[in-house]
Amino acid sequence: DTLLKEEEQKQATDLVNAQNDYSTATLEYENKYKLEHEGQDARNTVADYEAWHKEKSAEYGAGLPDNPRMTAMWAKSSSQVAFGGASRGTQYSYQQEQVFKKDESGKMTTLYLRQAAMNYDKPDVLNRATATWKTKMQALYPDRDLTAVFADTEKKMATATIQSGIHERDIDYVELLLYGNPDDPKDKGYQSILADAFPAVQGRVKDLRVDVDAKNYTDEIATMPDLISKEDKNAVLDKMAKGDRYEQDTIKAGRQYIS
Repeated sequence: DTLLKEEEQKQATDLVNAQNDYSTATLEYENKYKLEHEGQDARNTVADYEAWHKEKSAEYGAGLPDNPRMTAMWAKSSSQVAFGGASRGTQYSYQQEQVFKKDESGKMTTLYLRQAAMNYDKPDVLNRATATWKTKMQALYPDRDLTAVFADTEKKMATATIQSGIHERDIDYVELLLYGNPDDPKDKGYQSILADAFPAVQGRVKDLRVDVDAKNYTDEIATMPDLISKEDKNAVLDKMAKGDRYEQDTIKAGRQYIS
């Protein structure tokens, strides 16, 4: 009986040691794997973990006594280690997939907005860029509702295109983008797309309109003979102001160009 108990105790110790060694090796493997597999490179994590555990479970169990009782105990013990590893592998694979998708979608969106800004006055190019971006996003997130993402990005696109037009001082086309075609009642431009950003963008467009009109008016005044004094040119603006023909902001900007 004593020898039997000693043998059972030794086998139990061997089992615990084998499990501890297997667990330690598992964590070391996972840490090394994560360093070498990030983003899209982690897409095979689950399969890689399973293959590793299949090999190592047999390896660490090989030193245990070959009897039905120990075989059953090791099968139970090693499966717990493997199950924990598989769970962590699944979690890591999913996490890295989300990191990869976020990085890819960010790159695609940045490129799309850059294309929009560069082609603000080319609707055909802009429409193709929008369609291409949406298709790629849907392929990247096939099971996700992208309605909110599309709305937010299109708002940024509208802002970017208008800002490019403002930079080019292309006021007529900028107003067409913002308000739509005045000859088409259904064309509301970017008003609905901009949503809560509309007032701020509209303010910048109005500022450009005032500035461009003032420059145009004062350019005409500047062509008057040099004998006409600055005071006389301002008098022309005074007359324009009294006639309420132009907005006061435009008249004020015009005086700045003359001075």
